[in-house]
Amino acid sequence: MLTPILIVAAGDDSIVDTRATERFARRLKAGRCFTIPHARHQVHMETPEITAQFWAAFDAFIPGNPAEVHAHPAPIPHAVPEPRPVRMPRARTL
Repeated sequence: MLTPILIVAAGDDSIVDTRATERFARRLKAGRCFTIPHARHQVHMETPEITAQFWAAFDAFIPGNPAEVHAHPAPIPHAVPEPRPVRMPRARTL
């Protein structure tokens, strides 16, 4: 089984070479690269428009419907009793 990988690249990245990122993504068997034009290195902390593109790419990559994820909440684990405090013996005074 292959793990799908989404790489989001910034079109105007001054720290990481975008072309190298795209080449790397092409070599992945289950990988995909989404390049956001005019974005800088931290695409998730950019302008609202660029941040929206980042989250749209992320949401499109993740399988399933968000409504289905919350339709069946995880069961509540059984209650675990609180540990009782440990009583320390009183120190003797001479």
